Amino acid sequence: MSVAASAVSDFTFDQDDVLGQHSKISLFGREQELTKLTDEFKKVKNTNSFASIAIHGLSGTGKTSLARKLQEFVCEKEGFFCTGKCFQNSGLGQDPFSALMAAFSDLCDLTIQSTDFSEERRSEIQKALGSHGKLLENNITNISPFLEGQSMHRMHEAKNETAFAAFKVSCKAFLRAMTANKGHTVVIFLDDVQWMDKGSKDLLEDLVQDTDFKNFLLIFAYRDEQVNMIGEVLLNSKKYNIVDVPLENLSLEALTEMVSVKLESPQGDKIYDLSKLILHKTQGNPFYILQFIDSVKKNGMLTKDINSWIYDVQRISRETVLSEPLVELLSLKVQRLAWETQEILKVASLLGYQFKEDLVLKIATKLLKLKNESLQVTMPALKRLLENAANDAFLSQINDGYYQFSHDKLQDAFRSLIDEADLPKLHLMIGRELTDNTDEISMYHAAVHLNRSSLNTNGSMQERVDLARTNLQAAKYCKKIYAFMDAVALLKSGIDLLGSEDNWSKQFDLTFEMTELLAQMQFATGDFMSCKATNQELLKRAKSTEMKINAFRNEVEVRMASMEDVGKVGKRALKELGIHLPNAITPFHIYSKLKKVRFLVNNCEDEDILNKQTRSDPVLSTAMHILVVLSADCFMRKKFMLGLYTSLLATELTMSMGIFPDSGIAIVGYGIVEALLGKEDVGYRMGDLAIRMLDKYPAKSARAIVIGQATGQLIWLKRRLKDLAPLHKELLMDLLDYGDVLSVKGCGWYYLNVRLWSGDNLQSLEDTMRHIYHVISELGQVTTLIHFQPILQIVSNLRYRFEDWNEQIILTGKFMEEEKYVKETIDSIMFFIELYKMFLSYTFGYYQSAQAIGKKLSKDKLAAVTFLFLPINFYYGMTCYQQYSLTGSKRLLRTARKCKAVLEQKQASGNLDVIPHLRIMEIEELALKEKYTYKILAACNVCIEFQEAEGFLHLEALANERAYCILRKLRCPYAEKYLDQTMQVCKNWGALAKYEWLIEEHNYVDSFNLEKRSAGSVVTSKACASASSR
Repeated sequence: MSVAASAVSDFTFDQDDVLGQHSKISLFGREQELTKLTDEFKKVKNTNSFASIAIHGLSGTGKTSLARKLQEFVCEKEGFFCTGKCFQNSGLGQDPFSALMAAFSDLCDLTIQSTDFSEERRSEIQKALGSHGKLLENNITNISPFLEGQSMHRMHEAKNETAFAAFKVSCKAFLRAMTANKGHTVVIFLDDVQWMDKGSKDLLEDLVQDTDFKNFLLIFAYRDEQVNMIGEVLLNSKKYNIVDVPLENLSLEALTEMVSVKLESPQGDKIYDLSKLILHKTQGNPFYILQFIDSVKKNGMLTKDINSWIYDVQRISRETVLSEPLVELLSLKVQRLAWETQEILKVASLLGYQFKEDLVLKIATKLLKLKNESLQVTMPALKRLLENAANDAFLSQINDGYYQFSHDKLQDAFRSLIDEADLPKLHLMIGRELTDNTDEISMYHAAVHLNRSSLNTNGSMQERVDLARTNLQAAKYCKKIYAFMDAVALLKSGIDLLGSEDNWSKQFDLTFEMTELLAQMQFATGDFMSCKATNQELLKRAKSTEMKINAFRNEVEVRMASMEDVGKVGKRALKELGIHLPNAITPFHIYSKLKKVRFLVNNCEDEDILNKQTRSDPVLSTAMHILVVLSADCFMRKKFMLGLYTSLLATELTMSMGIFPDSGIAIVGYGIVEALLGKEDVGYRMGDLAIRMLDKYPAKSARAIVIGQATGQLIWLKRRLKDLAPLHKELLMDLLDYGDVLSVKGCGWYYLNVRLWSGDNLQSLEDTMRHIYHVISELGQVTTLIHFQPILQIVSNLRYRFEDWNEQIILTGKFMEEEKYVKETIDSIMFFIELYKMFLSYTFGYYQSAQAIGKKLSKDKLAAVTFLFLPINFYYGMTCYQQYSLTGSKRLLRTARKCKAVLEQKQASGNLDVIPHLRIMEIEELALKEKYTYKILAACNVCIEFQEAEGFLHLEALANERAYCILRKLRCPYAEKYLDQTMQVCKNWGALAKYEWLIEEHNYVDSFNLEKRSAGSVVTSKACASASSR
């Protein structure tokens, strides 16, 4: 049989003019819309900024053609134009994230192929990508040139509960790295986003809302008739500053121009009448205009002689259908094709908008023989039919061996010809053909087709089992590319295939493996409720303790991620793993366990402990992990007895059994217990040992806890905090890349406090905190941000002035509201709130308030084993010194000297950070005793020089301020010099609110012409309360 229609290619009114398949595209009636696009591109290019554009209209209005016309302009301006297209029935011929990843791959190719690309640019991209590149390696096909030379020690797999969010963060990091070259403005065009998979849509919504991109224009297009499939974010153009470009059908004027140009006929009454008729028949839809003219041409109503086209408008009007059934007109056009060609393209319509030639022909050959056994079918003959379809403009060949439909309406037309009863059979044929390939992408597509086949209802048990295995393989592929929601759907389908009870009895191993992976994927998507239910099913069905361990870990991690009490679940899991905890833990239990652990530790040298056998036993490793998690959760909830016992038990397990991945955490816990009991040397030894132990098991999560707690609670006893900051910084950046929010919470808090109490520049500290805040927000862990609010607020209070100084010493402002925070947070965090308030009260002269807080904090035993012990005793002592100078109270002087004596004890035990604090307290003592001003002056100079050399900006500012106050009281003529120095150091420190307070407090003339700054707070020159009233 032959093709029953002549080729369309001899018709000068080329379909490609609308579909955008030629390098130069003619558009009609789209001048305003094109200008809007080009203007936005120029704005992005000239201002090195970001913008997003939504092009939308009914199907066939030329959205793609408009974008392709913009592409010509972008290329002329040396920009990079990258595209990705979404298809209907995503999953049939389309991978999750495929549209976005295709655009990202285009960007990689264009970057490498650009004339100005160099090794220097490659290195810049590699550096900017960091470990994000490895995270995207399985998604972006052409990213490998930018991964060379990357450090491989970093963890490249995101933690479960933030895995998808971390993937989105990595995609943004990729775009920032690739758009950094101002010479090439990047445009990404995503077509038909109404058909995007859920994960892609989430990512697109994140991109649209991110205003930090540079040199980047994001365009997406969707159909108005399917607007219900577009998310709220993409439709809310005003809120998210999305430039709206709606496309209407063509006006009569534009259509007349279009017909006149294409028929090469001057505009006149005849052309005008034909255009009016076409407008009436097609409603001015460009795609339907082409189909309509093609139809009248094929029916002999539009013919061409040597110089002109011959047509009868009245005849065309009488003998053609109206606009309402234009979809039917497409079907009629399709039905004029040869039967064999129709069958081939039906198969192709199920494979996707784009399809592989040999796969279509293999399936079509089997299908044709099935329908007509006498038909002589050969592959070359079918290939010619496919080529004819391309010649007739139904298809276009995109590269060797691959075709695509000329428009997705044509794909719909062929799909509509398939009898619904035949669909399961076709999906079965396609799925089985795909399973002959062993690659994971083919297995994914095979699973999608087979799940729509007759195997779901009519397959034999063995066929259903085989399909369940295919679903499992496909789900593993989805996990690999972060398509977790797709993985959940595949696993649920696989489990359903095997039945409810029969699957556990007859296919236990397969069912258990699918259910176990399902729990992980539910955790990864944040569906904690479903994850708990799946875990319970696993625990119920497991045949051995070994089979339960992943479920136990998952149970504990789910509760930690959702901030639920771990106690009950942790105890039950430990019991199942062979570790029984007392029902009620008493001091006797603690003493007995502590005695045993001390015996084990004291009888081992450090090297003996480090050389213990590393244990990989899954049961014991899981027990150790649950113990340390349970211990941390108990301390956070002030369940100290259970927290102490589980911490000591974990240490005993390490000392008696060997080193586990979480042993470092256990050793730190034991060190903290000993430090609390006054054995600081043992505490320091355990902290140092725990850090060295990380070389055995360099797991990120354990590393975060060990470094944070060991340095913040033990190592500080003998080493400088400033020297530990780089270790914290490297780990923190790794954890942010890794997406481990729980570990970031602990490590980040220690790192920021180390920098704060080391007198780091407040502007730099604020920038770091904002970066952490931004990344955690992107990871979707907004509840975790409450942990960082107090330190953000204290830095804000130091930097920006409020209208009333009374507001300066409470933690209420841009980042938090103290009263609300106190209600929402747990009690253990209130200790730090009080410390910050004491520091602010002292800094801004509210000495009575600082004294009251200091008195309360100095009695907190837990403070003795953290580096915050220093600022508590130091600022409490300094407050008492200054209150003594105002009141003469001997009790206050005794308290100040007691605080000084406590710090001297720390110095005697080897603490280095105490020294700069003691230097300032020694000046206070000297001022009380020394009669000669010149000796006090010399001591002040030595102290200030020491602080400057050490780089403690906050202490340098305080030393200068105290020198000024002491020397002014002694009427020293050099006192004003120290006030000048105080002001300058406050500027260097970034404490601009403190700077302004000093101006008002001491009637200082601002010789530095510092501009008053505010971050949302009102700045006023009104005098505040004097020091005496404070």
